[in-house]
Amino acid sequence: MQYIIGLDLGTTCVKALLCDESGRIQSVASEDDVLLMPRQSWVEQSAERWVELSGKVIREAVAKAEINTNEVAALAISSQGITSVPVDQTLKPLRKAISWLDQRAVEEIEHVRSVKNDDEIYHITGKSLAPGYTLPSILWLKNHEPEIFIRTFKFLLPHDFLCARFSGVPVTDHTMAGGTMLYDVPNQCWSEELLNLFEIDGRLLPEIQWAGIPVNTLTREASQFLGLPESTLVITGGQDQKIAAYGASLQTGSATISLGTCAAMEFLFDRPPLHPTRGLAAFSYLKPGSWVLEACINTAGAAINWARDTLFPDLNYDGINKLAEQCKTSGGVHFYPYLQGSGTPHNSVARGAFTGLTLNTAKPELARAIFEGIAMEVLTNLHSAEDAGVNVGEICIFGGGSQSALLNQMLADVTHRAVQTFTTSEMASFGAAKLAAKAMGMKDFTLPVGAFWKPEAEQSSRYDEQYRRYQENHRLILELR
Repeated sequence: MQYIIGLDLGTTCVKALLCDESGRIQSVASEDDVLLMPRQSWVEQSAERWVELSGKVIREAVAKAEINTNEVAALAISSQGITSVPVDQTLKPLRKAISWLDQRAVEEIEHVRSVKNDDEIYHITGKSLAPGYTLPSILWLKNHEPEIFIRTFKFLLPHDFLCARFSGVPVTDHTMAGGTMLYDVPNQCWSEELLNLFEIDGRLLPEIQWAGIPVNTLTREASQFLGLPESTLVITGGQDQKIAAYGASLQTGSATISLGTCAAMEFLFDRPPLHPTRGLAAFSYLKPGSWVLEACINTAGAAINWARDTLFPDLNYDGINKLAEQCKTSGGVHFYPYLQGSGTPHNSVARGAFTGLTLNTAKPELARAIFEGIAMEVLTNLHSAEDAGVNVGEICIFGGGSQSALLNQMLADVTHRAVQTFTTSEMASFGAAKLAAKAMGMKDFTLPVGAFWKPEAEQSSRYDEQYRRYQENHRLILELR
């Protein structure tokens, strides 16, 4: 029997999932990571901690499965995108990684805009200018920490960093490269034009491979650290939302939603899907000639975490769900989940807000409004995707948020579409395992459906009116700073 490991390096959690060669999940292990916020609007992470936690969850997953470690044939990595870490020639980080949630590079964005306007940037990169992307972060380092920039051997994204530390080879894939704002999305390669314009040596970036390609076997050091044989192949993975969509078998005419720290929606195309108003981001997908449009609510699960810590410190997630179920409506209260910018399609640095509060507003209405705010933003992004020619008949949901029956039914009611869940919420790590298995020539992994949630006509009609009111205040909310 051969076994495959899918490793998922999320924003706030690292998970390892072990499958056998038929795709049956044998074990899962996870460890929480932390976001470091040394200054206002700065968000960083320790890349060395990524290595430490990855080793811990891989060893734990193997121990749980009680298998012979010599039977582990391959591992692939999915990870958060955009976050960047400069490394030296020994592949050691020169500083903390700058997170995709970081907002420090405001001046660098204006510099980029002075060289290339928004439309020009979007038609090359598929991205609207925002401080969290890799290009402005690199420019910020160049301007503010030149001693780090000069010493940098490679700028690596989280997937690339772990792949390099495990295999000794610094490579990326097209889904990861697509989040750097240095990648030519229509032509599916690094943009020589942008590298030249911003005086960034292309040798500072890793080689791009397509997902599912063997990189190398484990180095001796990685083998000993992970407790796996040196013969274990490291397979190119990719950005977590795209790998999760692959795990969920994303098809044309469907959409996937990963409900984690953020909520990311993926829509599949066989052409470069540049959005007419630049509202949604375009990425290459997992093979030549395939692309996705991506919508993102920056703080979905993160907004629920915030509410747990700030508003409901005596409740766990299940308790917050039960609290929200105590009322059928939020009593005219609306929550705008913009706790770290608005995300798509607004792409604004707006701040989050409650509206419609009265002396009668109680905790159940606040809890329900938070869930409803996430659902309203999903609908807004679905409408935006339709502007680019998407026709979505069904929504596939996974991630931690998919375990909430309340939120699943709410999404069906708000969007007027059937919602499908799966038997596991660990779709990014499963997608990585599926990629590794494909690279090894194993049969395709598929997951059984967990449940279907159909829209209820009466509640959908009620939400139609609520969405109209939600949109009425929207312009004012987007102006909050």
